[in-house]
This record gives sequence, structure tokens and C-alpha cells, in this order.
Amino acid sequence: MANDAALRSAIVWLAGILVLVGIRTLSLKKLMITYAFGMVGIAGILLPDWDFFDRIDSIP
Repeated sequence: MANDAALRSAIVWLAGILVLVGIRTLSLKKLMITYAFGMVGIAGILLPDWDFFDRIDSIP
């Protein structure tokens, strides 16, 4: 991945949000759901090779 700093920053932000959710709700279930949605969101936005998908020259 070319942008490791963005991934690291997103994971740190997610950890901060998890701490707040955990303290506020005191619910492990909500904490795990927040973690799952956060990781799926990060994976869907930051991990794909967008340069590969943005190729215009491959369209006939």
C-alpha cells in the first residue's frame, strides 16, 4: 500500500472512537460492532488499489 500513513491514522482514529464507545456504553457488543464496521470501512476506502481501478485506457 502506497499510503501507509493514512491507514495508520485511520486505525488510530478508530481506536479512539472505540475507547469512547466503550466508556460511554459499557457494552462489549456495541464495541465489537463499532470495531467491525470501522475496519470494513477502512478496508473499503483505503486498502483497494484505486490507481488500478481508475485506469481509463482499458476502456475500449
